[in-house]
Amino acid sequence: MRLFGYRLLTLAADYVGGHGHKPELLASARLVGEEYGTETARLRLSLEEATQAFIFFRNSLVEGLQGAKSSDNSPSAVYRKWQQVNAVTDEVLNGIIRAYQKTNVGVAGEPTGEAEQFALLRTLE
Repeated sequence: MRLFGYRLLTLAADYVGGHGHKPELLASARLVGEEYGTETARLRLSLEEATQAFIFFRNSLVEGLQGAKSSDNSPSAVYRKWQQVNAVTDEVLNGIIRAYQKTNVGVAGEPTGEAEQFALLRTLE
């Protein structure tokens, strides 16, 4: 999970710093989220637990942004950086959710594939 945090930090720094093509960086952020989501689903973490871990990483990233030195610390420049970090982290979160949808892991970390859903419906009849 430490690697996830490092990759997220690197992507955000590249995006905010104007290094690389922004659409490609956002696509990479989405892939990082999908990889993280796939791994946390494999570990049987619920989507809520995976989201809580993501929020921790995101908050650390935003706190790091506050301490970053910049030649322009005007409110508009800080707001632009905030928007850019949000763009990256939004894509990561979308990737996490997409991975959970693909792996069919539900809110409580339980499988929710069609067979399980059908079996549940049959018990309710």
